[in-house]
Amino acid sequence: MKHYLENHKFYVTNEEKFVYKVGKFETYSATDFITWELELVAGIDYINPDYNDIQGYVPADRFVEDVQYEYVNQLFLVEGAKEALEYHGYTILENITPALQKIIDKHNEA
Repeated sequence: MKHYLENHKFYVTNEEKFVYKVGKFETYSATDFITWELELVAGIDYINPDYNDIQGYVPADRFVEDVQYEYVNQLFLVEGAKEALEYHGYTILENITPALQKIIDKHNEA
């Protein structure tokens, strides 16, 4: 069964500087884990590669299909979501810059 977090979405980043929205998870009967779905929102890349080498956050559609979604399993009743995400290399974003927030807002409108 798929569950949506609605107003409790949060965002994580990984070593590659991709930013993912954590907004839903699935539970399966007769299993001891839940699966979090991470949806790519933005990532660090060259903002305008034709004219400069400045890097910053760019929208998800600038990246290949392989990184658009990631999945993390959490052992139910053994670890929390934060521990499961950290174990798999993700860090919950505490502070979001205005530039990144603009990309997140545009992504959520789509």
